[in-house]
Amino acid sequence: MNENMIKVRNTQLATILLFTAVTTIPAMAKVTLIERTDRSFVLQTGEYMVKYAPFESKDGKAWVTIAHRNKPDTAIGTKLANGHFFDITDLGQDLSYKWDPPRKNYDMFRELGYAENSEQVTITLKSHRHWANLTGTIIAYKKHPGLLRWSVEADAVADKAFNVKPEPECHFITRNNIGWHRSPHDSTCYMVQRGPASGIVYFRDVPMETDVFYFQDFSSLNDMYRLTGFANPFEYPAEGSPGAARMGQAESDFQMASIDGKNINPPKPFDHTPKPHHQFGYHRPKGFRIPQGTKLIVDDTYLYLKPSKKKDNISVCKHFVESLATVYKYIYKPPMVKTDWANETVPRMCADIMRPLNSSYKNGHFYPRAYVSYEQADTQLWTVGNLLLPLIDYVKKHPQHKDAVELANRLEKTLPTFYDKKLDLISNNLPPLNPDAYEFHVWGMESITQVAEIARTGNKAAQKMIRDFKPNFMMLAKNMDYMFIEYARYSDSAVKGHYLFDMGSSFAMTMLTLYELSDGKETECLEAAKATAKTLEDRCMDLSWEMNFTPRFAYVCQWLYEITGEERYRELGWIPVANLLRWVWLWECDYGVGEHTTTFWGMCGTPSNPNSCEYESSVARRMMKEYVKMAGDYLNDDVALMLNDCWKRGMTQSRFAMPPYIIQAGGAKYIAKEGSNETNCGAVHYDQMLPLEDVNVGWGTDLTWFDNNGKSGVVGQEIYGASGPIWYALWQNEVEQ
Repeated sequence: MNENMIKVRNTQLATILLFTAVTTIPAMAKVTLIERTDRSFVLQTGEYMVKYAPFESKDGKAWVTIAHRNKPDTAIGTKLANGHFFDITDLGQDLSYKWDPPRKNYDMFRELGYAENSEQVTITLKSHRHWANLTGTIIAYKKHPGLLRWSVEADAVADKAFNVKPEPECHFITRNNIGWHRSPHDSTCYMVQRGPASGIVYFRDVPMETDVFYFQDFSSLNDMYRLTGFANPFEYPAEGSPGAARMGQAESDFQMASIDGKNINPPKPFDHTPKPHHQFGYHRPKGFRIPQGTKLIVDDTYLYLKPSKKKDNISVCKHFVESLATVYKYIYKPPMVKTDWANETVPRMCADIMRPLNSSYKNGHFYPRAYVSYEQADTQLWTVGNLLLPLIDYVKKHPQHKDAVELANRLEKTLPTFYDKKLDLISNNLPPLNPDAYEFHVWGMESITQVAEIARTGNKAAQKMIRDFKPNFMMLAKNMDYMFIEYARYSDSAVKGHYLFDMGSSFAMTMLTLYELSDGKETECLEAAKATAKTLEDRCMDLSWEMNFTPRFAYVCQWLYEITGEERYRELGWIPVANLLRWVWLWECDYGVGEHTTTFWGMCGTPSNPNSCEYESSVARRMMKEYVKMAGDYLNDDVALMLNDCWKRGMTQSRFAMPPYIIQAGGAKYIAKEGSNETNCGAVHYDQMLPLEDVNVGWGTDLTWFDNNGKSGVVGQEIYGASGPIWYALWQNEVEQ
């Protein structure tokens, strides 16, 4: 036995005696370093004990264990950065290994350091591998018992290639009379990361009786992704998801109601059944090399643990939002970029919308096309309503901008043309309509909501449209049990396709608008909105179809509370808020196109979408702004700050959906080529101040749109999404103040 191994064995006995003596834990302690030596520690954070006692491990594979203090033999184990060539908490190579050269040093673990102030306890662990010196830092936040953060920095002393399957940094472990060993825990997984959304895993650990919120701050990993050339911390499609934060396989997207309009399958409630899981956390990509002399962060983890209490859908979603809001205070946030939306962006954009190639005329009415230079003579209420709604307030505030005034006037005259008087229907497409055809309700429902919102501004034509449409709209919703499905037929309410659980928000908002316009007399509209809100009760983290619908439900729930005073409605609002936030990009890409843009507060347009979408993002920002304003003191300060950042910081992210601003920042090579050769819808023209529909992260190759590193703008340069910059112009002074 060599000298190092003798030191290990001698120190092991002393350390075991030390930890055996720690039999009492201060009952009132919140975040306290209970015991420390130069080789071990015990830290209490709330109800949880964090312990590092490496010499208790006979094989040298030491864990930092995190256990509920009333469940000491069941824990989450981490080596801060796990897997081949990491395992930084391990002691070193056991004698049974015969590798030549050895894969681990006998003296990998070197030292522990400690620091404490009024805000936090910090523990530093230094280790050595043949390829690098590794430094792990563990922080426990005193204001938030149960919240831990650890990060690992690698200082490469030799070139090192990583081609082995990565391991996440968190494993489920159990202790028996021999010691700690990996053992699955039954857990209800509420969500895992999909697509480029934040690196979150959220679940309930049954044996630990603990709700676990995990967040990997991808912003800290920019040096690794810049070095390796990987596109971004996810893979699309989601299966496997190397480079993502995950726990088992990601859940399926949507529930099918009916393929052909027959034999409708009823929607299933969210499944809270626990299942065994072995590990969770961030999976580094494989197949890259770290050169000698490189320093970089390879892991930056937040873990927030709280004893499990209520298991209902509202409580699960509320806990998710509040946990994320706490972690949000500490993660990296890029600087906001000042933009003169009101006097520079919007006037130029309005002029661009009215260019001949971007518009159509029919029967003397003006129709903006959905996309720049769209090949079709496009006439959609979707585009007209989106633009008119914010322009109504914009031209009142900025009457000096003549192009905006002209555009608003044209759109106002066009709006009534989307009402089919024969069928008494509002339609996304111009009449006459075929009542026996299946209508696609994503566009149709959104268009109806826009008319309702325009009606609230006092527009008489919009008020007449939704009042005349009310009987047919209510009949359709009632026949669908207020559970909206992808395709519907007005003639007989036949439906087919998937359930769109969040689409009911548009119907409910229209009903509440009618109730408001009637001064509370049309109580049947209020009852219909209540019935629609009730459909949220079976949903948990599986609500979203599109991000424009999801946050609208939060606003609707709060509006119902304001009308009825019934607490359950604003409590239901936690479900759509959580479902929006699970698809948000709370990380900043700083490589490839990210060096020239901002990704922070981008949003997947639909679940796991590999790019952010400006229309969906801008509607979500507006709904969150209105929701926070209406909810007031019901939201704690951390939640309100985070949700306000959705629209305040989100405006900077949206800035970089505009080609002139991307080019100004040096990112032209990451946009689809000008013209229509690389687009699916219309063309891209760099000189037009109109947003790209799809904004990507990473390196932006010439791969097709469904690949995770495709160029931005491959879908097209959208005009219907140009409502976002008009809203931002109206909010500009609030942000600057």
